[in-house]
Amino acid sequence: MEAIARIAGIISAAPAPQCEALALYSRAFGIVFQIVDDLIEVQEGREKLGKQEGEDVCNGKLNMVLLHALAVASEAERRVLMDAL
Repeated sequence: MEAIARIAGIISAAPAPQCEALALYSRAFGIVFQIVDDLIEVQEGREKLGKQEGEDVCNGKLNMVLLHALAVASEAERRVLMDAL
């Protein structure tokens, strides 16, 4: 999303401070969007996103939920989780 905002700023010849502000906002928005998407995928699956629960992880994509679990897990828990993946 940040790249799109930067390109839009360049194409429209917007002032540099405005482009930077829009790029930073877009980066934050993109991160929040991805976190919400990951949470919905874990909790809701097909009903909200049109894909199965856990589909991203099954396809080898790490999501924010999994990264958080790995960050707070003990070493033994991490090993079990990584073996399961």
